[in-house]
This record gives sequence, C-alpha cells and structure tokens, in this order.
Amino acid sequence: AVAAVVLLISRIGDTPGTDEIESLRGPMRGNGTEKTLIIPETPAGEVDTLTGTFTWKSEKNFDYFLLEVFTSDLTRVYQSGKIEDTLIVVPDSINAVFNKNRIYIWNVRGFSGLEKSVISKNKWFKVVQKGK
Repeated sequence: AVAAVVLLISRIGDTPGTDEIESLRGPMRGNGTEKTLIIPETPAGEVDTLTGTFTWKSEKNFDYFLLEVFTSDLTRVYQSGKIEDTLIVVPDSINAVFNKNRIYIWNVRGFSGLEKSVISKNKWFKVVQKGK
C-alpha cells in the first residue's frame, strides 16, 4: 500500500503518454475487449424500403436467437420469439409499425443451453420511403 501511495505521488503532474492511454482503452467501459459473436447486417442506415427482413452473422452455433427492435428513445416496438436461423422476416403487422424518417435500433441475442446469453452491438436504420 505504501508503494502504491509513493508511486501515485511520484506520478502527480505527469501527463499520460499516448502509449499509456492506448493500454487502458481495452478494459475501459464501452470499449470492451471481448469479440462480438453476433454481427447485425441488415437493415442498416437509411433504407428506401423496409422488406421486414433482419439478417445477422453468427460466429458461434447458438441454439436460438431473439431479435429486439427499439425506437431511438429505447421504447421496445418488437421482440421476436425463438429464431433458429440468422434471419427473420417480421410479420406485416410489425413491419407497419416502422414509420418513415424515424430511427430504430435493433440487436440480436444468442442463447446456448444454460450459458449466459450473448448480445450483438446495436444497429440502426431509418426508413426514408415506406413500402415493400
């Protein structure tokens, strides 16, 4: 403990260098080192039409997936049932919920047995022209 205090006192006034900052980035919140096992693909960004098909890649064989879609204020507008493939075509009734010029955020969770679920990073889309 004394050594830590001495080290801390000796470092006061030092400005961390680029190498020191880079070495801290991995464990810092929001910049995890864990590899993303589920990668959302489509829809993404501004889309002219929304076909209702959501696709993603999976780098692990999961038993099943769940898709969640939110508005930009994080109100959930859709949660799927169990999906055994890396795509889903949402029902027309759900597809009709996605309004023109509104941003939506979506992600996918993967489940394997009793293991902790894995969640993808969020992906966003905005329909600029509604239709099929």
